[in-house]
Amino acid sequence: MHTRACPAETFTLSEASLMALDVNYYADSLNPPSVVTVVAKRAVPSQGVEFDIWFPSNQFTTNTSILWSSSTRVGRGLLTGWDISPYDSFALAFTLLSVNGSAGSGVGGSLVVGASINRTNTAVAYHPEFIGFAPYEPTTHAVSTTTTSADTISTVGFEARLYNVSASSWSAGGSLVTLLVEPAAGATPIPTPLLRLSLAVSNAVAILSWSPDIPGAVLQMRDSVDAGPWTNAPSGATNPVAIPVNSESRFYRVVPGL
Repeated sequence: MHTRACPAETFTLSEASLMALDVNYYADSLNPPSVVTVVAKRAVPSQGVEFDIWFPSNQFTTNTSILWSSSTRVGRGLLTGWDISPYDSFALAFTLLSVNGSAGSGVGGSLVVGASINRTNTAVAYHPEFIGFAPYEPTTHAVSTTTTSADTISTVGFEARLYNVSASSWSAGGSLVTLLVEPAAGATPIPTPLLRLSLAVSNAVAILSWSPDIPGAVLQMRDSVDAGPWTNAPSGATNPVAIPVNSESRFYRVVPGL
């Protein structure tokens, strides 16, 4: 374990790094496993990422909690291994946008959210904040800051949990929660995973691929190496992609899809 510098610093996740979160940590670590999942996510330029989270019911922990993460334990782990020894905390901002497509007083119940990080090199924790549209919740926005003494990232992401389900208005038939997660203001974003573009040619067909396969990454192209706008290739996020070889020159890059 490392010695902290003073003053201590806080790190956060950029929009691209939030898009790289890919798995519910509790699907592997709980017994029985959590069945809550992210069914869709949308990058919001200059803000963060909107997550549509499906909670199948208001019963039992397996139906009411998710730790959407990048982890060495499960999934691709695209954000793991980064040196976080200069920092003593991890922060994210949260805004509840809707429950089952509706927003306003009395929709849903209390939602617990938090920035999740391995506090040591293994143990994972988060600092809970409460948001909601319920009359007893004063806000739909909160910033969670979780302390850590870890040297490197083994699990990072965010927690979302239905709170006090037996006495709240969370539906027994399931709830679709739309949550905006943003980098915390004033915190330092950790580096976005580097994308590497590879090319192989066979039988007059070029096969372009990139790694790591970050969700939302898009192939772009233009006719000149140093002039003209980049446009999304027709293949979009397809990876790998086959491109016929002809006499025309074309240049390609991969962007995180923001």
